[in-house]
Amino acid sequence: MDANGFAYVPSACAAGTTCRLLVALHGCAQGYAKVGTAFVDRANLNQYADTNRLIVLYPQAVASGVNPNGCWDWWGYLGATNYPIKGGAQVETIMNMVRRLDG
Repeated sequence: MDANGFAYVPSACAAGTTCRLLVALHGCAQGYAKVGTAFVDRANLNQYADTNRLIVLYPQAVASGVNPNGCWDWWGYLGATNYPIKGGAQVETIMNMVRRLDG
């Protein structure tokens, strides 16, 4: 995973309105390292967030030798069998981001 990601916080949420959280996972070859902020800017999730009281979290996957397209680990390329569940490295990292936003 990339060391950096993005979050979109609508002004109503920043002003104290209670908001929910949406985690947006980009597709393969759509991370910041490949396309800059194109996914964040063009997925229209920020506009949806403005009208639905949502904060959008955009974690970023990165390319590596076993993952040249910067995909999320949906097939176990990190070598673990728990990749899609609690305990999986990416899942745990994203959940830590979620917990951090909560408080």
